[in-house]
Formats: sequence, structure tokens, C-alpha cells
Amino acid sequence: MKQLNIETRTPEEEQEPSFPWAKLTPELVREVAARTSTNDVAVALKLLNKEAAACLNEYQVINLVQPAPNQALPVQPWPAAAFVAHWGRAAPWRALSLRQRQRLLSLAAASGDAASLDAALGQSGCSVNDDVLECAAAAGCLPALQRLLQREGGRLGVRRAAEAAARAGQLGVLQWIVQQHRPAVSDEGFRRVCRSLACAAASARQARIVEWLADEQQLVDLTAADSAEQIAEAAARSGLEGLLERVLPHVRPPRFALLTNVAVGCSLAVLQRHYESLVEGADVGQVGLGDAVSAAAVGPGADWLQKVAFLTERWQQAAVVAGGAAGAAGVAVVIKMCYSAPGPPRPPDVQRLQALRELGCSLDAELFKTAARMGHADIVAWMLEEEQQRRGGGVDVAALAVEAVRGGSMPVVQLLQERGLVVGPQHLRMLISLMTLPAVRASDFAMFLFEAVEGATPEDWAAAFKDAAAVGLSTAALRRLHERHGAAVNLSVINAMIQGGCAVEALDWALEVERAAGGAAQQQVRPENLWIIAGSRGYAAADWLRGSGLLAPPFMLGADWVVQQVVNATGSSTGLCLVALAWWRAQRRREALSQEQEARLWAVAARYAGQQVWAWF
Repeated sequence: MKQLNIETRTPEEEQEPSFPWAKLTPELVREVAARTSTNDVAVALKLLNKEAAACLNEYQVINLVQPAPNQALPVQPWPAAAFVAHWGRAAPWRALSLRQRQRLLSLAAASGDAASLDAALGQSGCSVNDDVLECAAAAGCLPALQRLLQREGGRLGVRRAAEAAARAGQLGVLQWIVQQHRPAVSDEGFRRVCRSLACAAASARQARIVEWLADEQQLVDLTAADSAEQIAEAAARSGLEGLLERVLPHVRPPRFALLTNVAVGCSLAVLQRHYESLVEGADVGQVGLGDAVSAAAVGPGADWLQKVAFLTERWQQAAVVAGGAAGAAGVAVVIKMCYSAPGPPRPPDVQRLQALRELGCSLDAELFKTAARMGHADIVAWMLEEEQQRRGGGVDVAALAVEAVRGGSMPVVQLLQERGLVVGPQHLRMLISLMTLPAVRASDFAMFLFEAVEGATPEDWAAAFKDAAAVGLSTAALRRLHERHGAAVNLSVINAMIQGGCAVEALDWALEVERAAGGAAQQQVRPENLWIIAGSRGYAAADWLRGSGLLAPPFMLGADWVVQQVVNATGSSTGLCLVALAWWRAQRRREALSQEQEARLWAVAARYAGQQVWAWF
């Protein structure tokens, strides 16, 4: 998609007959907008003149992410000028939770626009984490990645950045990372990591990456049994059949574990060609092929049903050999959740479920629990109707509701409410599970849940408030808990909000409520907490706490204490201490450390950097 190049005119020029936009009716302007990307309409088309702005007023949102299934990557073309104009200021970031700020930093890092990355780094108030590095690597933004790796905390994510580049097929990025960390004499540790990179590439159908690692650099030996087995699993799972054919002869028997991967990712022809070698030595009549059949049922190919039928037939034949006609009659095909398919585990869609039923397969209850958790209301609705017809009911709606709440699946909960579900305090107590969801979705679902709950006590709402704070829910969600449901705000809750990464504006609100109740002046936070927060929860939270008036004297950490913390740190805590140190330095710009202190800190940083270079091997 190309960026619109629309030249704006003065009001006088807009009235000239030669200016074509002045001749368009509002209906035609809206028709042009409907055929244009919404971002281009918002940042360019509606700014042409007053008339365009009036009839295109509904275009208020500039989208920064690509549509499914590439939501992790920024939209292209990237609205660089609009991003810098808005997010280059401190004010908009105050409304964002830590997860949202990290997400926005990730998008800026992957946008390919240096000015956007400057704006995000300057205002986000969070350190560079693995997600930021992964996003930049997956988008192929090498300059941004190189810059991020030099920042505090950056080196912690080198390996994940390399794997993200391998999965995305970003050969240039991967080449740079490998060459930067390649030892003079290749050792087993280095080769082990390269093998994992090849597996990551194979799992995403990136054959070119595997060729570079194995053929051009000789960093992965595809004929070695260990490498061949791991790469065969990844290649089979993703349907990279050419690579599978290349490495399969080098996989030592037994190969039965590979069957499930071949069933999910490869074609019927490949499955049939290698079936006998894969089951060689396995007592199929006894162990069955249930996992392979379940894998075939969620495979991406159009021949999935033929694979199910083929495997079922082979299973029945093996059962006859093992136990005669009685053995074949005892074969019960139960379709279960498959965790071998690429991407997040998901059940077969409704059309496949119907076909599997017609084939005589039973459906495991876990399929529908997963569907409820993932928000597939159509699958849950089909299952409820199917069970009603087959058994006259008997569906465990309560169990489905638990999974739906865990997944923040509002449509499924609403569907179950129509079937008699009462949302109660037990569901309110599951708020903490929303921590893994995108921030906006978690807050929206929590707001829905607050209105749907029946029978909650003040104690339930108080517990829900602390959970909501720990999840980092929005200011609106926290205010509703307090104002409508009476949840108290105190120092313990404020601390949970900091730890949960709540927005700065939410912390301001909570502190105001706490002070109005007369409690803040009676309780104080130890300055040492600043160190922990700066290292793990972001600079914005540490800055807020320092200016909140909640700190006990001396209000700021001394140089001797800080140096000692860094020197005494071990393992991964060293990285967090170095992140906190960078924040501390920014706060104490006028206080120079002694040469001896600087030398001690430099020794820790150098040692840690070296450890991280080798730790990912």
C-alpha cells in the first residue's frame, strides 16, 4: 500500500475551479475515503479542507498495527509524522499502563522510522525488554535493533531477537547477530544455539534461513541425528516438506513421535509415503493413533479429513492384527486438543467438528473448554446445541464459564448467560488471569464483568480491586471498582498498582483518593523500593513514586548503597540492577561517582555484557 501524497491548498486555492477536491460532493468524498486506508483518511484526506473534515469526521483513529494474523507488527506505511506529533509528548503516555507503553515502544522500534523510535524511547518511561527486541528483529529493522541492544537491559534478549528474526525470515538481521557473537573457534554451545535457530526457522517455513545456517555457514549439521530429529519435527509441523524429506533419513528410529507432526502439517501424500517408517517398531494396535488423528483434524490443508480417515483406517487394521474383530470394534476415535500445530492451540472449527461427528468420532470436552477460553463463541454455541440434541443437555456450563473468564471472552460469557449462567463472586476472583491478555481487552472485559457479577460482598470487591491493580487495568476500571462498588484505596493497593504497571494517571487518581481519606500522610514507602521499581517496573513508575510524597527520608538512594547493590547482584538480577542504575544516574546528574566507584561499576557491566554474549549459547 502506498502512502497518499495529497497536497494541501490555501482556502483561496480550494475555491479555484482547477482544484478537483472542491468539485466533489460529500457523497463522492466519502466514497473516495471508503476506498482508501483509514490511516490515510485520518492523516491526509480529511485535512484537505473544511468540507472534507466535516464529512469525514468519523475517521478519528490512526491504526498502528497490522491486521490479523500479523498484529505483532506495525502497520505499513507507518504514520511517522502523526506518531511523533502525538507520542513525542509526555502527556499521552500518562494514560498508558506499562504493558501498553512497552507495546507502543515495540511498534516504534519495528516501524523503521528513527524519529518514532526517538519519541518512544524519550517518553515511554520503560526499559527495553525482550518483546521490544523481538518486534524490531521480526520486522527486519536492524538499525533499531542495534541501537536497542546498546541500551540498559538490551542484551538480555539477544537470543529471543535472533529466534524472532529466524522465524520471520529476516536473514540480514540474523546474519548480523550471528556474526557479532560467533566465536573464533565454533564450540558445541554455539552450534546448539544455531540448531535452535534452524528449528525456529523451520517451524515458520523459513527454508532460506535453514539453508544459510546449514549449507552456507556450516553451523548446523543436518545429517547429525540430534539436529535431524529436532529439525524434522519443526519442518513436519509447519509443512516444510522438502526439508523434512532431506533430514528424515538421518533421524534414528523409533520415529513414532514424528507421526503427530507429520499428520498436522504435511499433505496426505507425505503422510502415506512415510507412515510405515514412522510407526515401525510401535504397537499401533495397543498405543493407538489418537494423537495423530487429533493433529490431522486441525491441519491447515484441504485434505485434513482424508488424513483423519487414513489414520483411522490404519489404526483399525492394527487393532485387528492385535485383537481380531473385537480389537477393531474397540477402536474409539476421540478428537482431543492438539498442541503440535503451529501457532496457539485451537480446536477444529464448526464445519470440521460436524464432519468429525459424521465420521463417528467423539469430541473431548477439552476442545470446548479451549474454545470458550479463546473466545470461539460459534464453537461453544454449536456444542451446546449438539449436546442438547444428542443427550438432552448435561453440558457443564460452569466449567465453560471458568475458561471463558480466564480468557476474557466476553461473547462466550454472554452466550452462557443466555443459557442460564449466573456470573458470581467466583468469577470476580479470577481477574488475575487477565494478566496475559492485551491491556485494552483485559480492561474492557473487566468492566463487563463488574456489571455482570451478582452477589459479591464488599470483601469480594476489595479483593477484586487488588487483583485489578496487579493486572494493570485501566483508570476507568479502577475508578468503577472504587466509586460503584466501594473498593477502598490504600497504600497497599497503590503498591499493587505500581507492581502491576498501572498508568501514571491511575496512580495520581489513587493517591488523591488516599489523601482525601487521610491515610497517605500516615504511611510511607522505603526509598529502597525505588531501586526495585526502576529495575523491574519501569522508569515512569519510579519517577512517579519519587514525586508522590510517599517516600520516607532520605527520599533518594545514596551512591554508596547503589554501587553496593550493583556489585553484589548475581545472575539475572544484575541486568535489573544495571537498568535501575541508569535511572539513578539520570536522577543524580550533579552527583559524580568516584573513580573507584566507577571502576567497580564498569567491571560489573563488562562482566555482565560478556556473560550475556555467551549465555544465549
